[in-house]
Amino acid sequence: MDPWRNPYSPGAGCRPPHLAGRQAHCEALARSLERSLLGREVKSQFVLGQEGTGKTVLLAEYGRLALEKGLYHEHIDLREESGLVEALVAAVRRLLLAMAARRRGSEPIKRALEHLQSFSQPRSPRRSPELAPAGSSPEGPEVANDLAALWIELGEACRQHATGALLTIDELHLAPRRSLETLLVALEEGSRARLPVMVAAAAVASPAALAGGRARRQERFDFAATGPLESAEARRALTEPAAAAGVSWEEAALERAVELSGGFAYFLQALGHEAWNAAPAGTRISGIDLEESLAAARAAVEDHFFSKRATRASAAEELYLRAMAELAPTPLRSVAVAQALGRRATAVAPVRDSLIRKALCYAPRWGEIDFALPFFDLYLRGSLWLPETEKI
Repeated sequence: MDPWRNPYSPGAGCRPPHLAGRQAHCEALARSLERSLLGREVKSQFVLGQEGTGKTVLLAEYGRLALEKGLYHEHIDLREESGLVEALVAAVRRLLLAMAARRRGSEPIKRALEHLQSFSQPRSPRRSPELAPAGSSPEGPEVANDLAALWIELGEACRQHATGALLTIDELHLAPRRSLETLLVALEEGSRARLPVMVAAAAVASPAALAGGRARRQERFDFAATGPLESAEARRALTEPAAAAGVSWEEAALERAVELSGGFAYFLQALGHEAWNAAPAGTRISGIDLEESLAAARAAVEDHFFSKRATRASAAEELYLRAMAELAPTPLRSVAVAQALGRRATAVAPVRDSLIRKALCYAPRWGEIDFALPFFDLYLRGSLWLPETEKI
């Protein structure tokens, strides 16, 4: 590793702070991949937690583990403007073509690729709006059945060639409910058939919300929670990258950085990055270095983490968010937020639901609301990482 390169920069060659404390998640996924290759029933995994807890980095590690074990891997980075079903079909196509390149003339792969053609045909008015002409109504159950059949054919092709496939999906909470239901149906069918195909997806949601409030469905999937790191793991997330470059942290600086970060991986990395820049080359990072770097760290997270997400909110939604910030700490009862706005809960329910769809908030439990972004209340109040004398 280049000793002069900031070890907290993405791609610096160090283990990202986001993976600290996630070993159990990786081991569980690795065991599931191995069981799938043995023809045992496995559950797809959903990684749930607020933004900044390392879900995206964890999915990348899952993909690396799959390739290491000889499975095929594809990734979907879902966006608000992209359709989940369309993205799933494209990912399955890429998996099948990658398999076909190594196993020319394979009949199972050929059949699955032929099945893919049905998704390219014009859809009836009841088919998915993601695949149908403009003006079509929402997808009907036949799309879920088609996708489930395609998923099974992919699994059968993998099984006959003694291999498997992992599909990772980021930002799953952006998928419309009907499209999410289509995915869950396909995964349930594949699991029942004990096929070596799995999905690992990340979302800002609760297990109940993801499963549509159906307790029995929750039992059919594994849910891995990502949250703030414990103190020991947060300390390691800061000290290990620096130690690899021969630099240490002063104890007071380390304690202060862990406290400011709240244990959230994104903020640990931001604080470490700017403290490294502030420290003299070749020395340890002191408390003075950390304090001098806080303005730069604050500007970085406000520009790259908070601001670009906050712009998703409409004027009414911003009022709702600011009411939450004044009532913090969260989570809050939705009724309490409505009362703070001087409105009935039913009147502001559409605003609340829209904030959840935009991944600015999520519902930890029924009737509750919380920020999807850690420290969002401090950001809205303009008091993130400010000295006490400067806080509003």
